[in-house]
This record gives sequence, structure tokens and C-alpha cells, in this order.
Amino acid sequence: MATIFTIVFLLALIACIVFFIKSGKLKKAGQDNSQAKKTAFICLGVALVSFIIVGLSPAPKAKEQTETPATNTPAETTETAETETKTETEEKPTIVITAGEKGEYGQDLVLNAGTDMADEVIGYFVPVGTYEITNNGEYMTQVNVYKNEVNKTDDGWEEWADGKVERLDIGETKTITIEDGYFVNVDEPAKITLVQVN
Repeated sequence: MATIFTIVFLLALIACIVFFIKSGKLKKAGQDNSQAKKTAFICLGVALVSFIIVGLSPAPKAKEQTETPATNTPAETTETAETETKTETEEKPTIVITAGEKGEYGQDLVLNAGTDMADEVIGYFVPVGTYEITNNGEYMTQVNVYKNEVNKTDDGWEEWADGKVERLDIGETKTITIEDGYFVNVDEPAKITLVQVN
């Protein structure tokens, strides 16, 4: 019902504008404009009444569902259970790493311990595999994958024996492989998601 009054309101408003314009032209031409003016005011009245009715009418209510839940037969129940099991097993393991928080996989690691240049980091020892890694942070980030083995340089400084670096723009996804004995490292304020693909 509100739709009908909305249409009436719009049509009456348009007619009102047309008759006011016509009234003005008739007045400029020196002719009697009282009939056009009177019709314009009537249209304006109809538009206002329609507007008030639309404003006062209640919003349409959503149809309530009166359907009763169907009972499952044993065959349907087995089929549903199989579908749920497949869905659960098909979900890929997802790991969220927030720099500075150890979470499930984080461990404290230190290079050059006992010196004034000690490098304390959190190494995330995620399960071995290939991952799609996504930057969910607010800034571009660098993801480091290091071997958990320390080498000493000729100057006596410690560094990770082997490593790979991936730079990720905001929202960007790349594929990385984490081998046995390697860990992931990110610097604050990084937030990344790893989804295992195999």
C-alpha cells in the first residue's frame, strides 16, 4: 500500500511543479492564472497527504517461516554425516602469525647472545609443507624462512645458516615451502596467514 502512495506522491509533486510553472508563464503573459495556481495547490495538497500516509504506514514485515523441520531418514542422516566429514577433511590447515606473539608455533631464538648486539627473534616452527602465505597486515612486510642452524662469519658474528626472503604487499599472496629444520620469522607489525597446500 505504501508503494501506491509513494507513486501518488511523486506524480502529484510533478503535477504541482508543472502547474506552478504554467501559472507563472500565464501571469507573465498577462492572462488569468488563477485556475493553474488553484490546480497546483491541489496537487501540492495531494502530495503532502500521500507523503504523510507513506510516513505513517508501518514497514513491511518479513514473512515468518511456518515450515516444520523435516525429519531425516537413516539414509539421509548417513549422507549428511559423510558430507560433513568430507568438508572437515578438505579444509586446509591455516596458521595465523602475528609478529611479537608466540602463538602455538613460536619459540624465542637469539643470535650473538652475550654481546651488546644480541638479536632476539621469535621463530615460528610450523609443520613442514608448502604454504600460500598472505600479508594481512596494514603495511608491506618481509617474511623470512631460516634454517635453525647458526654459522659464524669471519668477524665472529652469528647468522642463520640458510634462508629465503619473501616480500609481500598488503593483501598479496605467495607460495613458500617450509623444509624440515626451518622456521618462519616476521618483524612487527606484520600479520600473516599461512594456508597449507600440501
